[in-house]
Formats: sequence, C-alpha cells, structure tokens
Amino acid sequence: MERRDFLKISGSSALGLALIPSLISSCMGSAQKSYGIGIYTVRDALEKDFKGTLKKLSEIGFSDLEFWNYNEGAIFGNPAAEVKKMMDDFGLKSTSLHAGITPLTNDFDRLLETASTLNEKYLVCNYLVESERTSLDDYKAHSDLLNMCGEKAKSAGITMGYHNHDFEFFDFDGQKPYDVLLDRCDKNLVKFEMDMYWMTVSKQDPVAYFKKHPGRFPLWHVKDMNREKQFTPVGEGVIDWKEIFANADTAGLEQYFVEQDQSPGGDVFGDITKSLSYIKENKL
Repeated sequence: MERRDFLKISGSSALGLALIPSLISSCMGSAQKSYGIGIYTVRDALEKDFKGTLKKLSEIGFSDLEFWNYNEGAIFGNPAAEVKKMMDDFGLKSTSLHAGITPLTNDFDRLLETASTLNEKYLVCNYLVESERTSLDDYKAHSDLLNMCGEKAKSAGITMGYHNHDFEFFDFDGQKPYDVLLDRCDKNLVKFEMDMYWMTVSKQDPVAYFKKHPGRFPLWHVKDMNREKQFTPVGEGVIDWKEIFANADTAGLEQYFVEQDQSPGGDVFGDITKSLSYIKENKL
C-alpha cells in the first residue's frame, strides 16, 4: 500500500471514530421520552391559577401535559389558542387530550379542532359515567363510536384512544368489557391508554395484556398504589415499575404520564416531584 493511500484510509477511520460519540448521543436523545403529567392531578390548582400552575409544572421538570376538563373548545375555561400560547411560553407540549362520551358524540368537530390547535397526537375517551356502562351493549356501542371518531380524527393526524378504570373489568356474562373494547375497536384507528393503578386494583396483569395485544398501548398512566389501595407517589407503592417498563416496546409505549388522583397528605406538588425523582433515578 502506498503511504498516501494509507494516510487517507487511516484519516477517514479516525474521523469516523470521532463521530461515533456524537452519533450515539444523537440517537439516545431522539429516543428519550418527555416527562408527562396528567393535569387531572393538579385540577384544584388549575382552577385557582391556570397559567401559574402550568409554569410550576414546567419548573418541576414536566414537559408534556395531558389535558383534561374540555368544554366547548376550552380547557378549564381557557380558549385552546391561549392555552397553546401558555405552553409555548413555558416550553411545554401536549401529546394527549382527554374527553368524555358526550363531546365525542355531540361536539366532535370542535373537539377535534381543539386537539389540532393544541398539537395533540391522541384524543382519548377518559371516562364512562355509570349510565354509560350498564351492559356489554353499551361497550359495543362505544367501540363503534370510537372507530367512527378514529376514522375522522385520522384525517387530522390524530389517533383516538381509550383510558381504563376498574369498571372495564367487571364481569358481564363471563366477559370483561375491556376485552370487548380491544376486540371491537379497530387497532389501526383506536389505541389504549393503560392506567397502571386501576389495572392493579382490578388484579389485572399489564404485561399479559401487552403480550396479548402488542403495540396497542402507546400511552400509560404511571400511577402507584400502596398496600391500602390508596394513591401514592410513584415508587412508594406496590407496583413493579421495572417489570412494566421492561416490556415497554411490546406495549408500543410512546408517552407516559404521571398521575395521582388524590394526595392523602395534601401536598400534591410534593408528591409529583417525588414521582418524577423516582422515574429519573431509575431511568424509566
């Protein structure tokens, strides 16, 4: 080999080696998920000071908000465009917007417009009131509605979702409503947001559902439970987070949200700060 050829090859190799760390860093950075928070957790604070609460969530370290309390194009009474401006001011984004059956049925066009304004990726049916879940036929009808909304949302680049509680696991003639929803909802149009607290209360195995329905659970509620079945900061309860997160790829996880429905000690911001610290320390 000529000396000049050797120098060219060795120089190229050195350059390639020098670029490897930055390439690795770039790849790792692109895979890093945002730290999300379900704003239902801080609903009382939002009622008192909406903008100030968003700012505080950002300062704690959350960057992705899952919105709730939609009504006629507004969030907690704030027009969607104003909410988006507040998010931009504090370096926040929102991946998911929660809404109930009534706006999905009667106000879907405006709901979808709101989701688009907030730059949402998912629009999630978050709860069924008691009168909306009296039989399997109710769940079948909801599945049809979700499929219909999912088809319409798809044109706006938004995916429909469904969030569980415990009542989806109540027995109806030997069937679980959750299984009916999974079977009847089009997997290409409707995804599922798994709430780990309610799965645990209902004695269900999240990982078993991931393996049975791979890729259908891109959203999670990371919500812990203590031995008395009370809500507690993530990492202070009985849920095996390491096992659940070890199966994130099977689930199809894209974004998770810390949520705590109640803070028994009364310090909601202290509790979610503990949750976020646990997540960071354990690299979840």
